[in-house]
Amino acid sequence: MTSLDFAIGDLDNGEKKDLRAYDAQGQLVALTPHMTSKTSNVALSSQGGQSVRVYDEGASLGATYDRYVRFHVDGPGIARLEADFVSRTENSGNGDFRVINACIGLDADSDGVSDHLDDDMDNDGVNDTNKDNCPLVSNSNQLDTDGDDLGDACDPDDDGDGVDDGTDNCPLITNFDQADTDKDGAGNACDTDDDGDGVADVADNCPLIANSEQANADGDSVGDVCDGDDDADGIEDGADNCPLIANSDQANADIDSAGDVCDDDDDADGIADGVDNCPLAANPQQSDTDVDGIGDVCDAFDDSATTAVPVPHTSLPVLWLMALLIGLMGGRGAFAIRRRSI
Repeated sequence: MTSLDFAIGDLDNGEKKDLRAYDAQGQLVALTPHMTSKTSNVALSSQGGQSVRVYDEGASLGATYDRYVRFHVDGPGIARLEADFVSRTENSGNGDFRVINACIGLDADSDGVSDHLDDDMDNDGVNDTNKDNCPLVSNSNQLDTDGDDLGDACDPDDDGDGVDDGTDNCPLITNFDQADTDKDGAGNACDTDDDGDGVADVADNCPLIANSEQANADGDSVGDVCDGDDDADGIEDGADNCPLIANSDQANADIDSAGDVCDDDDDADGIADGVDNCPLAANPQQSDTDVDGIGDVCDAFDDSATTAVPVPHTSLPVLWLMALLIGLMGGRGAFAIRRRSI
């Protein structure tokens, strides 16, 4: 390589790391650091047998990820790079060693400043080595949905839910379970119509079960398709013999599966209730002796009793004649006559 740009960083307080760069002949190559405001607490020193030693003093644990020193080498070819820890005072793990590029004259943002000297390689107005959360991808708004210090523009998992954005059905909203009720490719967490019934979730009385008609027998806030008691009569639909019509008494004259309030033929005699002269007592013949509209099986009066017929006003001779006829019949029956004025 005749040109190399790389960085060392993420060292915690007291940690040291040695760097060695060798040319093709196995000779150490001196490294020239590119110092920025981010490297203010990082020091360098020369060590025998090393190209340079990098160490940090004063950086607290967990606050060093965005602190590093950049190096660039031009001219002498580097055949091999080596890096190892000298000490781990806070024992927080390995520091970072990153090869940024190995290209001659790389100028990502075409601003005339080589990347190894450019503190804003993506030319988004945010200093790369100080606070840009995507130094190689322009993102002036620095949007970072999951707050992991890696901007959305260069973060493979913007919402930090463990599902890469390329396969995440809600890439900007955390949803580990990836639930997608209507299988439309948009997860429930970011879908405005989870069940795909054309009714927005905020107005849908069953947001997770498709019911475009929004039927709601009892007028509560829960639609029939997801309501355990559609008619709100206190009887769960699974046990209610009229699940859509309130009937807490569960009256059922013919003991079938449909309660009286929703049964078209309560007595199961084959005659619809609307025309049945005894809707709660089976009478398929519809007998009605006295023709009063109430069938014999449910008529409280004795249909066979003779109805008294009033005797019309008539002349006295006729009445005597009637008495004589009754006498000739053997005295059966009695016929009392009172003279009435005519």
